[in-house]
Amino acid sequence: MHLKHKWKHITPIHDPKTNDIMAAKILVYPGDREEYFSFITLEVYTAIREWMDYRLSRGENITGQSLVMRDVSKEDDSEGISNPKPSSPFAITRLLNRAWQSQKIRSNYKMAKRDTNLKLHMALENILKHKQNRQNAFNKS
Repeated sequence: MHLKHKWKHITPIHDPKTNDIMAAKILVYPGDREEYFSFITLEVYTAIREWMDYRLSRGENITGQSLVMRDVSKEDDSEGISNPKPSSPFAITRLLNRAWQSQKIRSNYKMAKRDTNLKLHMALENILKHKQNRQNAFNKS
């Protein structure tokens, strides 16, 4: 996911007959010349919405400008809650590794790297690193 993705970049798609959410449209690389739309499943959209609702319940002011992937703050850190910072690719990888381990899906990251079913994760990680490197190179010039 783009490191500075905002909540406004994810739009639910409703069933015209029932008005139930079926999926969502996501703007990829917003503001970049390579910007395009893609789609996410209802399950993915629901998980992201639950994450945003959780942050709202902790006191964060959630708007269309809110970062989707932000740093994680402690429960009693009102300063951190109200001043979110984008998550780094390293932090996202660490969160995924902890989730895999807690669910007993993978015991460690080296084992996960060898698993062909996780090539998508590795591709995402490489894209995030590439985008970060491009941004760093742009900022230096």
